Amino acid sequence: STEDHKGFDPKKSQRTFRFYMSDIGVMVFLPALVKRLDESGATVKVQTAQLPSDEVAAQLESGEIDFAAGYLPTLSKGLEREPLFREHYVYMIRRSHPLARDGALTLKDFLAGSHIFIEAMGSGHKIIERTLERRGIKRGGSLRVPHFLPVPMIVASTDRIVTVPSRLAKAFETLGQARVHRLPVKIPSFDVSLSWHPRFGQDPAIRWMRDLMIELFQEPRTIKQGRS
Repeated sequence: STEDHKGFDPKKSQRTFRFYMSDIGVMVFLPALVKRLDESGATVKVQTAQLPSDEVAAQLESGEIDFAAGYLPTLSKGLEREPLFREHYVYMIRRSHPLARDGALTLKDFLAGSHIFIEAMGSGHKIIERTLERRGIKRGGSLRVPHFLPVPMIVASTDRIVTVPSRLAKAFETLGQARVHRLPVKIPSFDVSLSWHPRFGQDPAIRWMRDLMIELFQEPRTIKQGRS
């Protein structure tokens, strides 16, 4: 409310809030955020950008972007950070995948199957490959894509397997052509956070958007962790 953020009225402001987020972030965050802005009568604008991970901190410091939202383990420690939720990986296959038994794949079939590898710019999702490599596990597959967006269409029409964060998988599953399953191999879970530069932390507009993102997306268990 304007009482909580004196000096900023989202129903009168034309301010553009600029977020760094991957295409996962766009799909996870924007529907609920835009819905709330529309319902509340806010006149602010939202813009998203994708950048190499080593440019995010500098653009937060310069004010070129206001927030970075997502799994960003390489961001510098000089930023303010609010944990939003804990996320984990699952895998997706088409509903009629020939290797599926009772809907899921055995570990042997999962590893032997043909996988889609996603190399999203600026994200921390190489944790999948690093974890498997440390265990001497290799997945088969010859398809590498730079974005998550085409994945559900590829999975729905082929026998490819893809490993993605659970919230993204649930969004894809609603399209009706793929099933989501627990991984047959353990991959570490990870924190999805909202980050901003402390030099702008007292800006009433930044405080308003930060609090709105926390209200919309922070799970209760992450609140006690506080900011870093």
